[in-house]
Amino acid sequence: AGPLSLTYQQRQWNLQGDSLDIDTHCLESLPPQPQATDSDIPLSIADIQNQLPLFNITLDKLRITPWDSYQGRAVVTNSAEGQRLAFQGDLVSGIVSLNNQQMLTLESLKLQIPDSDDVIQLNGDVKVPVSLDEIPEQGDIHGEFVTSYVEKPLLMKLNWQQKKGHLTITPEGEEQSLLDVPWELSIAEKRL
Repeated sequence: AGPLSLTYQQRQWNLQGDSLDIDTHCLESLPPQPQATDSDIPLSIADIQNQLPLFNITLDKLRITPWDSYQGRAVVTNSAEGQRLAFQGDLVSGIVSLNNQQMLTLESLKLQIPDSDDVIQLNGDVKVPVSLDEIPEQGDIHGEFVTSYVEKPLLMKLNWQQKKGHLTITPEGEEQSLLDVPWELSIAEKRL
């Protein structure tokens, strides 16, 4: 890790760093968490958001092992409007925000597969559940997959309300889908 500086100005914490390396293999050495019981109150996203101070974190180089190829510059902010993450690297870039109504907006995500010309681009909105032990109640995600395996980019649409949704994948400029799948999620039986 490179040098980090922490300041507090105008009611906002600011953390600036040259580099930060995170090795996910270290997570294996953490002690196990106690099992949740029915009497445990699930964590609420709104409660977490309300407890966060105003902050701005800028890391000029963030690297997470074992995904070193996807290192880049990260900026995370918490403001009165919500949280925002912007990331810019050679193989991945994107912007995602979470507002105070728990709407997660993927403004853009571009991911290039290492040692390949294949690219995945996504954008969309997801209504984040009130607590972390539930699935998102609604979402609308659009994507584009560019690969050397097919002539045209593949357009993806994934949307859902509650536990029912629809997934389609269609070559760009065509009406006929390669994949058109309505789906329903059954939590009790844990099947899709």
